[in-house]
Amino acid sequence: MAKKGILVLIMVALMVLVGCEDTPSLTMEEVLSLEREWYNGPSDEVHISLVANDTETDLSHLDVRLALLSMYYIPVTSYDEDTIHGTYNDGDEADLPISVHLSYSAPNLTFTFTGEGFLNGKTYSLIPIPAAP
Repeated sequence: MAKKGILVLIMVALMVLVGCEDTPSLTMEEVLSLEREWYNGPSDEVHISLVANDTETDLSHLDVRLALLSMYYIPVTSYDEDTIHGTYNDGDEADLPISVHLSYSAPNLTFTFTGEGFLNGKTYSLIPIPAAP
């Protein structure tokens, strides 16, 4: 009987763990309390900067650099809990709508782009750029 009880407890524990969210939602205040500069490590092929207005509590825009030649400026039109909304120019067309969903699992901040143009469907899991010595 004790073996069945232990088995039931293990099954319940597994069900609870499976139901847990891996990357909880962030508020924009929490996002802005993290680092502002993110990259994919020493190769530095992907670099995303979160730029705040003068108040430092309001997001102004994102600077997205992919490799050395592709640079995207995304002015923020609005944001809610963990998603930034804006527009950008992908080289072919201007003012393409884009949403950037953010999820954080230390030390990685994941940026998932949804909208139109080149950035649509792209996902980048980045680490903070280390502080200069």
